[in-house]
Amino acid sequence: ALRAIKRHEEICYDYSTSMDRDTECGFKCRCGSLDCRKTVGGFATLPQRKQTTYLKRGIVQRFLLDERQRVSAK
Repeated sequence: ALRAIKRHEEICYDYSTSMDRDTECGFKCRCGSLDCRKTVGGFATLPQRKQTTYLKRGIVQRFLLDERQRVSAK
């Protein structure tokens, strides 16, 4: 967790931090958050600003970082 979680608090997880670019289609999100993107897809589908934030916070799965390096090396 990125912070302490209170007892009975609902928690959220952004699946885009663990889905690769080969994920053919996303799925609809129904979290109800005011800043919801409405669709969850691979990490590469996230807006650049959100990618940067997640990378800085260290919450992106290692295999996605490795893939990102391979793609940028081409």
